[in-house]
Formats: sequence, structure tokens, C-alpha cells
Amino acid sequence: MNVRSLKSAIAAFLLLANLCFILLISLNLRNKYYYDSETIQNAYSAIEQGGFGVARGILERKQRSFSVYKGDCDILSCNDIIALYGTLAAHYNIGDDVSVVCEAGEYTFFRDGSFEYITNSGVKLPESTAQTVDVTAQRKVYKMLKAAIEEFLKMEELEKCASNKKSNVDVDIYIEKISYDPETKAYIVNACQTFDGDSVSQNGVEFVAYDDIIVRASGTFSFVYPTEKIFADSLDTINIILCEKNYFEGREPQELVLSEIVYFYSVYDSADGSRYFIPMCCVLYDRADIFGIYNLVSGKRE
Repeated sequence: MNVRSLKSAIAAFLLLANLCFILLISLNLRNKYYYDSETIQNAYSAIEQGGFGVARGILERKQRSFSVYKGDCDILSCNDIIALYGTLAAHYNIGDDVSVVCEAGEYTFFRDGSFEYITNSGVKLPESTAQTVDVTAQRKVYKMLKAAIEEFLKMEELEKCASNKKSNVDVDIYIEKISYDPETKAYIVNACQTFDGDSVSQNGVEFVAYDDIIVRASGTFSFVYPTEKIFADSLDTINIILCEKNYFEGREPQELVLSEIVYFYSVYDSADGSRYFIPMCCVLYDRADIFGIYNLVSGKRE
């Protein structure tokens, strides 16, 4: 064999070895994030003994891993954030809230990450029983309201506040649904704050707007951003479902079908003045009146 043929053979061997190496890495990564088919079938069989049902597809998904986020301070410590929204109206004792007035209305920031905004313009708000029209798919309306919400929340300025400068988490506001009330001509927007794509809070935020003017808002939006990401072991999908099966054993009702698992973060302010964002999940069933909430770090059903 001449030198050229030898070099070609070595190159072919190295190429084949690299391809095998890449394939092994891919298989290992898949095994890390996905259950194998035998595990899935065995899990379904074990879980569904005794009338407890699970919708197919849940165990086949990519498994999620979560971290605990931490903020350096809570809202009571963030004078720079509070000053963004107006003039301090009331600053109560620890455990209560902070009120800020601006030209258009008043904000109230709560220590659990929730807030409320009420305009002082006296506009008529839609009734809870109003017959609304879903206009989420109207791109012009969607873009107008997304821009209006981002400006109202001052998200660009909020990111630059000294209290949030150390945060490297991608914070966004995701619009889930836009409804239009023909009687008051108001838009009702259901949205949620996200950290790196994951929802902050289960219920999100509701905004009421007249065109691009926000007249009312309430829900969970953390104006304090995470500045630290802490690795934490969290419940995987199989263990979440097994915990639910154990919870309902010997209880009524029976013959439940677990239909979905939704993940989100909950906001907790600690006694040391820090803010924590804990990974949670909501387990949903084929009956709307039954659900379960889990702290994914402690493993406890809340």
C-alpha cells in the first residue's frame, strides 16, 4: 500500500470513528432527556392499575429540568424600580405592599410578585359577564397591544435598573389571549411574564386597554428580576404522576384521566430580603374541578 492509499484509509477510519462518536453522544443525550419506550410502557401500565388514567403523549415528551432563580432583593428594597412608575404614595411595614402614584393612575406592588394598576380616568370597564370576541389572531391588534403592554410595564427601562442589572435571564411578556368587548370597545389581554421561556405564576396578568392605552392591570409580574440561577433536583414526569396516583388512592373520585402537566414559577420573598422563584407544576385532569399543584423542589403537593 502506497503512502497516499494509507493516508486515505486513515482519514476514512477517523471519519467513521468521529461519526460513531457523534452517534453515541446523540444517543446518550436522548437517553438523558427522553424515557426509552420500555420505561414508558411499563410506567403507563403501573400507573393505570386501579382506574387511574394518563393521556398518551405526556411521558413521551422531552423531560424538563428546572433551576431555582434568586433575586438579590424584594420589591420593598428597590427604590430605583419603584421610582420608574411614579411617586411613592405609601410604603407599609414588611409583609405589606408599596403604592406608587403617577399622572395616569396608581400602581400597587405586592411582596408575592403580584401587582395592580388602576387608572384615575374613570373609564367604564368591561363586566365580568361581557360577551367578548376572541381577536388574538388579528396581527395588527396583537402587535399594538404587545407594544402597549411593554411600554406600560417599562420593560426596557426595568432591565437597566441597578436592581436588575446583574440578571442574565431573558425576561419577556407572552400574550396568551386577546378578547374584545363590543359594548365598551375595550380589549382584555391575558398574558404572562416568562423567564427563559417559562411562565412566572400559574395565572399570569390581565390587562384592560382602550386601543394602546392600558387602563387596568392585575396579576403576577415580578419587577425584580433573577440575578442568580441555583441548580436544584426536581421531580420528573413519572414521579409527578406517581405522586398524584398515590394522592388519590382510597379517595373519591375514581376513574380520573390525567390530561396535562403545566410548568411555571412561583414567587416567594424570604425573611432575608431576597426573592426566590420556585419551579412548580399544575396537574390537570379531564374534570375541570380537579387539579394538583406541586413544588418541584420539595416534591410536596400544595
